[in-house]
This record gives sequence, C-alpha cells and structure tokens, in this order.
Amino acid sequence: LRALTIGRPVVSASRSVYFDTPDHRLHAAGISLKLRRQGRQWSETVTACPKHGCGRSGPVETQSSVPGPEPSLSAVPDPALRKRIGRIIGKTPLEAVFETRTRRTVRHLRGGQACEADLELVAGTISSTAGTIEFNEARLDLKKGTARDLISLAKSVFAGLPVRHSYASTAGRGYRLSLGRYIPESSPQPGRKPCLQKAQTIGVAFFEITGCAIEQILHNWRALLETADPEASHQMRIGIRRFRTALKAFRPDIDSPELRRLATEARDLARIVGELRDAEILIEEIFKTVPMPPKHVQASAILLEELTIHREATRDNVRAELANKRWYSLQLELALFTKTTPWQRRAARPEAWDRPVKRQARKALEKSWRKVRKPGRRIEKLTVEERHAMRKSLKTLRYDSDFFAPLYPGKKSAGYIKVLERLQDLFGYLNDVAVAAQLNRICRAASGRNKAVQEVLLYVLEWHTAHADTAWKDAQKRWSKLEKTTPFWH
Repeated sequence: LRALTIGRPVVSASRSVYFDTPDHRLHAAGISLKLRRQGRQWSETVTACPKHGCGRSGPVETQSSVPGPEPSLSAVPDPALRKRIGRIIGKTPLEAVFETRTRRTVRHLRGGQACEADLELVAGTISSTAGTIEFNEARLDLKKGTARDLISLAKSVFAGLPVRHSYASTAGRGYRLSLGRYIPESSPQPGRKPCLQKAQTIGVAFFEITGCAIEQILHNWRALLETADPEASHQMRIGIRRFRTALKAFRPDIDSPELRRLATEARDLARIVGELRDAEILIEEIFKTVPMPPKHVQASAILLEELTIHREATRDNVRAELANKRWYSLQLELALFTKTTPWQRRAARPEAWDRPVKRQARKALEKSWRKVRKPGRRIEKLTVEERHAMRKSLKTLRYDSDFFAPLYPGKKSAGYIKVLERLQDLFGYLNDVAVAAQLNRICRAASGRNKAVQEVLLYVLEWHTAHADTAWKDAQKRWSKLEKTTPFWH
C-alpha cells in the first residue's frame, strides 16, 4: 500500500446510533436514520431506498449537522424525504435500536496515471440488547478513472488476500441482530427475482436481471468457501445459470466480445462448482433418499463414509481451484458489472438499449420455447443424451419465464411456470440418477471388493433405476400438459 498511497493515511474513530420506531417502520420502508459522533460533532444521516426497487436506481442519502444525540426530522434537508419519513412514523417517537463503534483508516491510492480511489479499512462492532458482533471491511471508492481501472487497482491491493465480497450493509446487520435473526453472511441464500415493469427499457431490464443473478453468485460463492452447507454449491450454480441465460436472452441487441468472454468464464466456473454439486447429490439425493433394509445398515454406513470422504476431498479441490487469480478477477468484474455501462458503448445495437423491454422478452421466450418444443415432439424416442439436452433447454425456458413474468401479470404466467417447474423437477431427478453412475467408480477406489458394500451399491442403483422409469413416464405426461398449455406471452 505504501507504493500506491498519496499522502498520509487518515485514521478516525466514530460512534453511530440507529433510530427507528418500536415496530421498525423505517426499516420496513427501506430507510435508515443514524446519528454519528466524530470527535465532539454529531451528524444525522438518512439513507432511503427508492420507493420502487426496480432497475438501477441507487439510494438517496442526506447528511446534516445536529446539536446532540437526538434525531431531528426538521434537520433532513430533502423536503420530499422529510415528508416521506413524517408520513411513516406519524406521532410515534423514535428510539435507539442499535449502535456501531468503528475505527476507520482511509488511504488515497493512485493506480497508474488514470485511476485514483479511496481505500477505507473499517474495523468495528455492532451492539444491541440482543448481543454484539464484530465486522472488518475494506471499501474501494473510485474517485478518478473507469471501472476497468478500479478492477486493476483492486487486484494490486488485494492480491493473495482471503477477501470475500459482501452485499451486507451495516444497517442490515444491525437490524438482523436486534431482531434476534442474525444470520452470518456466509449462509447460503436463493436469488431474488427480478422486478420488471412494462415501461422499462431493455438496458434497465438487462441490468436488473443480471444484477439479481450476480448477487446470487457472489453471495453463495462466499458461502461455498466458508461453509459445508450443500445448498451453497446448489445456489451458486443456479446463479451462474441464470447469469448465462440472461446474457443469451438479450442477444443480439446486447452483445459484445467482452460479454461473450464473461459467458465463457461463467461456464467454466459452473463446471468447477458442478464437481462439488455432483459429489453432494450422490449423498443427499441418491444415497439418503433410499430406504435401507436392516440387513444393509452396517454396509450402508461404510458406503456413506466413503461418499463423505469423496465429497470432502472434492470440496477441498474446488476451493483450491477457486483460489486461482482468474476467479478472483471474475469476482471483481461481476461485482462491478451493474455499476457501469461499458457494455452499452460496445453493444452490437447501442440504440436498442432505450427500447421497451416487452418486445425483447417475447422474442427471448419464444426462442426458448422452440428449443424445448422441438425435442419434446418426439419425447418417447429421446436418447439419454437428448434427454439431457432437453433438460438444459427446459432450464433456459424456466429462467427466462422467471425473468419476464412480471411483464405479464396474472394467474396465466404463474400457472404456466408451475407446470414448467414440475416438469423440470422430473428431468432434474433423471439427471441425478445419471450422476449416480459415479458410485461404481468411487466404491471401487475406496472399498475394493467389499461384497456387502457392493450389494448396498447395487440396491441403491436398482432402487433409483426403478423410480427413474416411473419418473420418465410421468415426465412424458407432464410434457403433454405443458405442450397443451398456452404460453403466457402469447
């Protein structure tokens, strides 16, 4: 850092107290109000999310000086925000919910000739009546240059350090703590659904949809590295698929060599994460779902132990692979993806960004539907490889439907997606059974010729083969139902 720093680091300590109504109305409305003490001075900061959380609109933040540690609505400089807060709280008094104490070190950095940024290193605690938690953060705030310059600078600053990307705000952590629902940031989470509106442009919708997928990737990336929860790899892989599907959904209007490169990187990342997911499927979806007869209990315990060893070894390998600089760079690019518009300047059709999104949505949905319908018309004759290809096409249709369903409100889209989900689940199970073929290789390597273990293995495979036959017949019936259901975009 010394070589990059301009001037001397600035160190400061502060205390902040967050206020709300007893029933946390401000938090429910996406507003945080805090009083901050630095030295002898008190300031009041109000941060408010937009009333409609769609698109790329950022939060509104105001700051003003106040005489002491009591909140003052009249001190809020934004009249509209002041009126909004007044309507929310009415005559209810505000009370302290939690407080933070932080030590902040700020360095002004220069990366090359074109880039300058502030690096904040923040160490602090959050305290409420429910307890106290610690946090340590590094924040880079671009002052001069481009997002690409910031990525390059971040690589220089954080190279080789075990940093994790975080979406959590201090206010979010504090409220979860005070409500007794504090969940570590490393806990796996499903992705949120995009919030689209008919009047939105293609450009705004693109960033909303890809942003949701990126949040899911980065959050569960951290969970995969820090926890053994099998949901982490599952949710991360779903996030990657959603991101890749989103990039395809907006072609050719939004396309560029850089986007194609990111799609390729995401595909390669999915393959790595998929290795761990397959190892977890063998335990969670294949082995544990089979009711085991008493005579196989002892040998099944040996088989479970071998599968667990295989899973842990795979997890170690995947984590080691993700430590590669290539994937650290991808994390940074994804984190900044929706914060800038470099893709718009390099898009194949820049003028398309300002067109209404609904027409593009219909084109994407129709294209996905045709790819599913073609093999579906001969579903009884599909080979195992063709079933796998149809499964991937169903996933694409499902994600496209989730993306664009808000543009087609009503029961029609919900009913269609429900039928599609059930069909997709059956294809997913059939794919899990195909993954079960790995059991033979794992058992041969681990248990050799242990006859009892081989008998358990055979029992598990035969059980799933029988259920797969039933699932395939059910899939054909459900496909017939989907084919007869009018697509919600028609």
